[in-house]
Order: sequence, then C-alpha cells, then structure tokens
Amino acid sequence: MRRALDCARQRGARLPRRHITASVRILLLYPWLPAAEAGHGSAAVLAALLPQLGRHAEVVLVCGYSKAERELLPLVRNQVHALVAVERPQVRQMGVAARTAESAATAWKMTRHGLPLPAAKQWRRPLRHALLEAARVHAPQLLHIEIGSMAPYAALLPHLPSVLVDHEVVDTPPWPRFMVRYYRRCNELMALCRHDAEALKHLLHRTVAVRPVALPLQVAVARAPHPWRMLFVGSARHLPNHEALRFLVQQVLPAARTVLPEAQLRVVGATAADYGMQAAPGVTFVGRVPELAPEFAAAALVLAPVNSGGGVRVKNVEALQAGAALLTTPLGWRGLENLNREVAAVAELSGFAARAVALLQDANAREAMAARAFALCSRDDGIVAAAQITADAWARALKR
Repeated sequence: MRRALDCARQRGARLPRRHITASVRILLLYPWLPAAEAGHGSAAVLAALLPQLGRHAEVVLVCGYSKAERELLPLVRNQVHALVAVERPQVRQMGVAARTAESAATAWKMTRHGLPLPAAKQWRRPLRHALLEAARVHAPQLLHIEIGSMAPYAALLPHLPSVLVDHEVVDTPPWPRFMVRYYRRCNELMALCRHDAEALKHLLHRTVAVRPVALPLQVAVARAPHPWRMLFVGSARHLPNHEALRFLVQQVLPAARTVLPEAQLRVVGATAADYGMQAAPGVTFVGRVPELAPEFAAAALVLAPVNSGGGVRVKNVEALQAGAALLTTPLGWRGLENLNREVAAVAELSGFAARAVALLQDANAREAMAARAFALCSRDDGIVAAAQITADAWARALKR
C-alpha cells in the first residue's frame, strides 16, 4: 500500500487545482454499482441520491460492478456527469488457483496493513488506477467517498478535500483502529443515523453529520397477504444476514410451524447456494426479484432479526414505505427512532419467535400495524433533504 500511496502522491501533485466556480465537480468513489437493481441496500440509497446530487454539482462516479451488472451501466451513466466503472472479480467464478491467490492477497493486506476484511477486499489496483485517472482527466475540486471501508483511497489524492459517508459503524477490532487511522484524513464525516454519528464523534473527537436514509417511494401495491407467509429480504453479501437467516430457519420457523403447520418462510434477495444453506421444510428461496413491493404486499409478516452490525437497515425502510407488517429487533430499529413505534413491532431475539407467532395469529393487529406504516412512511421520501445535507458537507469541506 505504501508504494501505491507514494506513486499516487507523485501523480496527484501534478493534477491541476481549479478555482471554485458555480459548477463544482465532485469525484465520487463507491465500491459497487449504485443501482437499485444491484440488490443491496447501500446501492439503493446512493442510486436514489445521484439525480439530486447532480443538481448541486457535476458528479464524476468511480465505482465497481460485476459482470452480471454490465447491462445496468447505461442507467447509472445517465445519472452522472461521467462514469468510470471497473469490473470486480467474482471469487465464486474463479478457478482454484485464482481463488487461492485472491484469498492470500486479501489475508496479506489484512495482516500487513491492519485492514478489516471489507477494506482489504476493496483496496484494489484497478480501482486505484481508475480513481487517479478520473482525477487527472476531470480535475475535480473534492473527493466524496461513500462507504467507510473505502477510506484509504483518500490518501491517493491528498491535495483534494474529502467527504466520507460511513453506512455502518462497526465497533469490533480492527475497525476502531482503522477508523482512527483513515477517517481523520477526511475533512467532513457523515453517518446514516444518530447512533453511528455519536459513536464516531466519541472515537474521533470531531463533529459528524447525519444524512438519513432516503429511498424513492414505491408504487403502492394493494396488500393481499398469504395468511402464514413470513418474508426475509437480504443480500448474502452482508454477513449479518447470514446469522439472521439461520436464526429464522432454526428457531423462528420451527416455533411457528409447531402452532401453525402451514407457516412458511420466503427468502428474497439471494439463493440457498448464496447463503451456503441446504433446503429446509417450509423455506422457499426466491433469489433476486425485479421489485420488492409485490413481495411485501404478499407477506403476512416481514422479519428482520438483526443481531449485529451498525447503520440503518435499508430493507426495513423499504418495508415500512410499502406498508408491510414488520417485526425487527432494537438493533434493526436503529436509525428509525424518529418514527412512531406503532408502525412496527420490535422484540429482542429472546422473544422474537413468540412475537412472530403471535402476530401471525392476530391478523387484525398485524394489518392495523401495516396500515399505520403506510400512512406514516409513504408521504415523503426525504431524498431532496438528504442531497442537501450532502451538498452542505461538500461546501464545508471546500472552505477548509
């Protein structure tokens, strides 16, 4: 990494520094493709923001994408001033030798530089070169980094002020040391909820702004729930989803089927193979779907037994906007504290299965909760406000 940083500084020193004009150019770095169709929460959040961010500045986007997402590139390109996309290697599609080499390289970066696993995976030469080349060609005035694990990239362009948005603050090692080392290089910091902002403020002793999660309002789909269907939505890329799904399959579904033999668990967003799981009675894996609204409308109960991680659970926001009946944990409710607790059910893991069974048996209470969620959460998507918060952070960073 040191060699890459030294090379970057030499190249970065030659990049022209432009005076701020009415049209500010922002270099925005993100590890994945920011498209709602990409299937993970942070991509949906950034995809919703891009059109509004373009009202405040010219956005040059540098991002990764998978081969399966190639057809989505034109959609993203239409949302930004310029797009520089780098294809990410797919470990599952590699041969044994290539997979072994990839694992060894990731382990070396973790050991040598003290990087958390996500940061080690995302510190890649093609993306570094793409970022430097985009800076050379487009001459931005500011670097915006979306996702905390990408923070080391700020050192590649030390002459640019930078803004970092952390989507999920993790307090287990080696994350705190990583954040102290790399986040402090950024001029402005933002988090997606008050809890994460306070955690960063305590760790780094500096002000952290909050940019709430904002998503486009979904097209309303009339609720027609299957009486005993429970729904879990989540990408297998997010490790907390693995433990949440195991908990549902091993504890919640058996408890429900003891009382309600027809109870079913429908899993959307990934296949059984993605989760490394075998088929189980009453469990249906659907994989990715074009739209979530019909899935929410057909589910009696949406389950989100979040037990680890930080940030805001984007799928919970989507479920509430769609008017679904949601059961989650206090951790899953984080970032939604401004909402009336009557729009969802919240239970600790110790009582989660019992609460799920009770809600399945009480259709009136369940549908009343879903109606309250739709009435409260489908009014304003908050995208304009979130974009303004981001633009304000840009302005503060540019003044330094």
